[in-house]
Amino acid sequence: MPTSVSATGYEVVLTGAAQDDFEKLDRSIQKTAVLQLEKLKVSPLYGKLCGNKHGMDLSACRSLHFQRNCYRIVYSVDEAKKKTTVLVIGRREGSAVYRAAATRLSDIDVQLGAVGVRVSGKARFPAKPRPPSGD
Repeated sequence: MPTSVSATGYEVVLTGAAQDDFEKLDRSIQKTAVLQLEKLKVSPLYGKLCGNKHGMDLSACRSLHFQRNCYRIVYSVDEAKKKTTVLVIGRREGSAVYRAAATRLSDIDVQLGAVGVRVSGKARFPAKPRPPSGD
């Protein structure tokens, strides 16, 4: 799926990892995924806000389900640039897609259009409790 621009809407860009995800899908699933990506050109706010998923801060992302809710596309939207960046396309299996999105989000800077906040750094996984010190 190449980067594409709608005449009336948003540019949809797949990260390298999302492109790899797409290529691993069965051809019939790819066709359905392309239809969903086309929707994002016109209305990137179509998907639901992710917020905090399984202890990971994905508030900069949205999620779109397809293929009878068996697959997810996790993406971010930059309103100012009219750009949608797809982070993950994958099978809906527990929190695997969200974990991948959190990891990939930590590898790139995502501009939050309306708020103007940059999100970068390490993935935000819940902190593990530390054992009590022997002091």
